[in-house]
Amino acid sequence: MLRQAQIAKYINLLYEDAFQDWCKKRHDQLLDITRHAVALQRFRAERMPPGATTLETFADFRDQAEPGPNAPSARDTLWTEWGRDYLNQFDEATVLKFLKDPKTSKEVRNLAFARFNPGDFPTHRMLRELMMLDPVGTERDQIMEIATLLLPWCRDGNYGCLFDGTRQAMPAPYCASREAHWVQAAPGRVGLHPRIGQGTEVGGGVPHHQSRPQAHHDAAARDSKAERL
Repeated sequence: MLRQAQIAKYINLLYEDAFQDWCKKRHDQLLDITRHAVALQRFRAERMPPGATTLETFADFRDQAEPGPNAPSARDTLWTEWGRDYLNQFDEATVLKFLKDPKTSKEVRNLAFARFNPGDFPTHRMLRELMMLDPVGTERDQIMEIATLLLPWCRDGNYGCLFDGTRQAMPAPYCASREAHWVQAAPGRVGLHPRIGQGTEVGGGVPHHQSRPQAHHDAAARDSKAERL
């Protein structure tokens, strides 16, 4: 548990750095993303059942507010008419307040990852470099050990071709689950969730244009194919 907490701390630092770098290059999109985050907060309160998660709210709002991949306007706009009307109800003062409030600013950061291109996401190698450059306090020796154990999962390591670098899609669920099993079974080994550095969007790796039922069907088909192979 301690090791997982230590890794999680550095992953959060790495993603915060990635967000700040992205903001410098895509600052013109920040207010639009913040307005989207405000809309999700309102949508969750008004239309989602009690206990709905952020991910469920994101997916349900997307299904209503964005044109489907076959819609005539899909190439020209991010939103349907209903989506634009829902977003436009929030004025600039409300949006800026949401962005600057420490209680809600992380919602903007997390949502911005849905707009990242694959090359914008941090990678395993970046995580390891951050650990090597910035080990702190009494945890120094433990962090250096974790950084060393991460080496096989980086670009030049045995597993780097699967888990490090820029990718357009997640590895097949079968392959990812097998790798995770090997990591857990290996004493003293450390492995990270394959999502790090894979360029996936908010929504658990479901492509932005794909519905959840269709995504589940596709995942099942890939599992079946992998088992046959």
